[in-house]
Amino acid sequence: MKKLTENKEQTEQKVMTKYDRKVQKRKEEKEKEKKEERISTAIGIVVLVALVCLVASFPIRTYLATHETYVVVNGEAVNKVEFDYQYNLTKNNYITQYGSYLTYFGLDTSKDLSTQMYSDTLTWQDYFEQNAVESLKQNKALMAEAKAAGFTYDTTDEYNTFKETIKTSAASAGISEKEYVRSIYGSYATM
Repeated sequence: MKKLTENKEQTEQKVMTKYDRKVQKRKEEKEKEKKEERISTAIGIVVLVALVCLVASFPIRTYLATHETYVVVNGEAVNKVEFDYQYNLTKNNYITQYGSYLTYFGLDTSKDLSTQMYSDTLTWQDYFEQNAVESLKQNKALMAEAKAAGFTYDTTDEYNTFKETIKTSAASAGISEKEYVRSIYGSYATM
């Protein structure tokens, strides 16, 4: 029995040979490679999912901007496209009308309007947003009155003139019509 116990102890305390160390090192390297491969695969999957989400968000944002209610004016839903159009129209008209006085008003059109104060409580962005809402109220009220009175109006000629103006202005600005419309009327505007 004593001999058996000694044999067990000898096998448990076996001396590591150079070959054994090599085999153990290879085994550790393989385990390390497998672990790194799993980590790389996981990172790849996360990056791929993030990329898919990013790409999918563009049509979703566009859909929401064109179909979701952004503001309610006189009981009518107004989407982001219509609001942006009115906002940019209001802002551009103001800048055109008061262009030479803007510095006296403290307005720098090259900077973010939400960081520049119009008054103690309003930023320039707030001011233009309020004016856009007021314009939308007036337009919606006029359209409701016109509809109630049975008034109709063909806008084909005006629209064609507008398209030509956009085409000419875009060409003189050296950009596409699509880019020009978006720069003037907001990022979701189209013709």
